[in-house]
Amino acid sequence: PCQPIGPMKRPKRFLILILILLVINTVFFIAWYGFDLQNVVKNIAANELAKAMKGSASIQELKFSERQIFVKGISFKARDGSMDFRVEHIRVRYNLLKFLISGFRIRNGLDQVEIESPYFRYTYRGPKSGPKLYKYHPPFQIPDLSRYFNEIRVQNGRARGEIVLGLKILTADSLRIAEELHDISIVAINKRNTTLRVRANSSGNGAVKADLLLQKGRLIEGSAELSSFSPIYAYHPDINDFNTELNLAVNARQAHAKAPVTFDAQAFLWNTQARFLDKYPVSIPFASGFTDGKKLSAEIAQSTIGTSKVEGSAVLNELFGSTSIDGSLRFDGIDLSMLELGLEGMVEADLVASGDLKDPVAELQLGSGSVRYSGMELRDLLLKADYAEHKANFEISNGSLGNQDLRGSGSFDTRLLAL
Repeated sequence: PCQPIGPMKRPKRFLILILILLVINTVFFIAWYGFDLQNVVKNIAANELAKAMKGSASIQELKFSERQIFVKGISFKARDGSMDFRVEHIRVRYNLLKFLISGFRIRNGLDQVEIESPYFRYTYRGPKSGPKLYKYHPPFQIPDLSRYFNEIRVQNGRARGEIVLGLKILTADSLRIAEELHDISIVAINKRNTTLRVRANSSGNGAVKADLLLQKGRLIEGSAELSSFSPIYAYHPDINDFNTELNLAVNARQAHAKAPVTFDAQAFLWNTQARFLDKYPVSIPFASGFTDGKKLSAEIAQSTIGTSKVEGSAVLNELFGSTSIDGSLRFDGIDLSMLELGLEGMVEADLVASGDLKDPVAELQLGSGSVRYSGMELRDLLLKADYAEHKANFEISNGSLGNQDLRGSGSFDTRLLAL
C-alpha cells in the first residue's frame, strides 16, 4: 500500500531553510572579513547618522557574528553645537532563524539591545525676537514599540541639559538654566504590553523616576517624579546665587491610541533663594502648583525681595481654551527705594484680578504713610483703582502734600494712551 508523503515535507523544508542560512552566513563572513566589508558598513552607518541628524558622526568599531552585532565608540556632534552624544558600546542580540521563520518580523529576530555608558548633551535656545510664523504640526502620537524589539536596556548613562532664553529684567540678556543627570537606567520590555522604566539621579542628589505602560501606541498609564531637584545653576546678570528645590509628580493616561493624553500634576518649590541686582536678597519659602490638565491653581507663601514682602494665589481655568483668571496678590510692604534712586517710603497694596486672561477685570487698593522724593513728602496716601475693558480708573481718596490736602480721580484708556 502507498504511504502518505505529507509529513516528510516539513523536515525537508526545514533542511532547506538551514541550508539557506548556512549559505547566507558563509557568503556574509567571506565578504565581511575577506573583503573588509565591516569598514565599508561602519563608514556608511556613520555617514547616514551624520546626514540624518545634521552633524558629524564616527564609529570606532563594528562587529557582526551569527548571534549579535557589537558597535563600539559611537559619537555625534550637531553642526549648530546644540547637541552631542557618545556611547561606549551597543550590543544587539538577534536570531536570524526566528526572523526568517516569522516572515521577516523585526521583533521576532531582534531579541535584546544593550546600550552601555551613553552621554547626551542638549542646549535649547529660545526663539529670537521678531514676528513668529505659525507652522502646523500634526498631533503627536506615541509610536507602537511592540513591533521592534523584545528588550532594551540602557545602563550607566549621563545627560546634561541647558535652557537659554532671552530675558530682560533690567538688563537685556539671557537666562541660563542647566542641570546634569547621572546613573541613568532605562529598561523597555515588550510582552503583551510595553513597559518602560526610567531611573536617574541629579547633580544635587535628587531623583528622577518614570514608569510607563503602553499598548500598541496607547498610553495605558504613566507616572513621573522629580524629587529634591535643584539645577546646577540659573544665571542672569540681574540674578545671582540662585538656589531652589523642586518636587514634581505627573500622572497621565489615554482612553485609546488616538485620544488626547489626559494628565494631572503637582509641583512644589522649597527654599528658593537668590540675590537681585547683587544687593537685594530674594527668599521664597514655599510655592506650589496643581493642575488636572484643564485648571491650574498656584500659590506663593509670603516672600521677600529686599525688605519688600509679597504673597498671593491664582486659579487659571480652561487652560487650552478661553483662559480665565481668578487671583490676588498681597504686598505687605513695597520698598520704593528699589524702584527709583532717591524715592523713599513703604507702600502696602492689594491686587485682585478676574475674568478673561487677555483682558481681565482688576482692582487695586494702595496705601502709604509716607512717600518722599526730591525733598517732597506725600503723607497718608490712599489710592483705589480698577481696570476693565481697556480702561483704568483711579481715585485718591486721602493724602497730603506739604500742608495741602490731596484728592483726585481720573481714567486712562490703554488703547488710546489717553488720560
